Amino acid sequence: MPLAERFMGTEIFKYLDMIKEMSTWPADRIRNWQDRRLRELISHAYQNTTYYREIFDKCGLDPSDIQGIDDLSKIPVLTKSDILNAPQKFLPKNIADIPHKEHATGGSSGDPLQYLLDRRSYNYLTAMRYYHLMKAGYQFGDPLFIIGSGNVVPGDKISLKYKIFYRLNRRINVDGVNMSDEISDRFLKLIKHKKIKYITGYATPIYLLACRAEATNLALPHIRACFTTAEMLHDHYRGKIRSVFRCKVIDGYGAGDGALSAYESEKGSYEAGYNAIYEVDSTSGDRYTGDLLATDLLNFATPFIRYRIGDSISLLNPEDAIKYYNGQIITKIWGRSSEFIRLENGHILTVSPFTHLFRKIKAKAYRIKKVGPMKLECEIQKTALYDQNQENLLKTAFKKHAGADCELIITYVKELKPLASGKRDYFISDTEHQG
Repeated sequence: MPLAERFMGTEIFKYLDMIKEMSTWPADRIRNWQDRRLRELISHAYQNTTYYREIFDKCGLDPSDIQGIDDLSKIPVLTKSDILNAPQKFLPKNIADIPHKEHATGGSSGDPLQYLLDRRSYNYLTAMRYYHLMKAGYQFGDPLFIIGSGNVVPGDKISLKYKIFYRLNRRINVDGVNMSDEISDRFLKLIKHKKIKYITGYATPIYLLACRAEATNLALPHIRACFTTAEMLHDHYRGKIRSVFRCKVIDGYGAGDGALSAYESEKGSYEAGYNAIYEVDSTSGDRYTGDLLATDLLNFATPFIRYRIGDSISLLNPEDAIKYYNGQIITKIWGRSSEFIRLENGHILTVSPFTHLFRKIKAKAYRIKKVGPMKLECEIQKTALYDQNQENLLKTAFKKHAGADCELIITYVKELKPLASGKRDYFISDTEHQG
């Protein structure tokens, strides 16, 4: 891992040590640290970005008016549309002095967003993942089986640099976009051969992997923990993974835009990272339940201050949270739904990897439905940048993952409204779930 750090220019160990130390601090010291980071962020945003200077001046605010978390409510809520409508206003004039990476959201709730992620924020988020892995027994050097989506876009290849990085890290990366029996058997064989102890990745592919292991009576006693992320972990998903693999199941909640990082300490209790402030925008009168607003204290490359993520959460009130943890605790999350589409040719398409495809597709919103045997419909709300090349990429991707014998119907719509159920589903398995 130290060699991988030098090779990639990351500082994950530095932030891992910081998280370990901060986990021993009293809650008031954590709060003081966050207040200082917030003042630094506000000063930077006002001095270096057009958006925050205009917003503060319009509201009659001075950066000195924001002394800590209690003052955040003075600042208007930031939406994804605010950034999409004027991206240059968020680009700091000193961006050349801020180490950063290019990132994008998948657009699962519409409007995919491209943004810059401060290296400090990236390092912290990565360190948080290792910190919670280590709490479950992971040690550096243990092989880590990761079910992701690196190969969902046709033509995309992992660079040699990242192949070396993964090898140095002992990371085994596989794609969970199609979890057919054949592919699941291949993954399970690899897990057994490598005696994998820790699996991380999307909730649905891990669940389907457990289903296949159960169907084939495959025992994998060396698995110690599965870490699920990116989508809702249904109770029956959790139960199946735990009963088949006989291991801990630890759910995580995260988002790069807003630098959210929270992991279960026990079922239904997520300990939030110290690097971000969580608020709720409530219309129900419950001050601890509502739309999530996030402030990334470490991202100076694209300042996210009181940013509306698109999910809803419940926070444990601070008086109770302090009894268990020195930061914020999430008790419930309403986020991206878990779903999969089972096709008659044996292909099983999972939802979350497709968000990576739609980072390449210039669509404002999309919805994928199974509308009949071996027939899929993709509804697209286009942007001005969507063209024939985008449609061709979409067709090629579906042919690759759904199979050449699967019919794809592309329908262009003016607006994609929520389902009648009010759910945020954009991946629907059959006509019974269309609301």
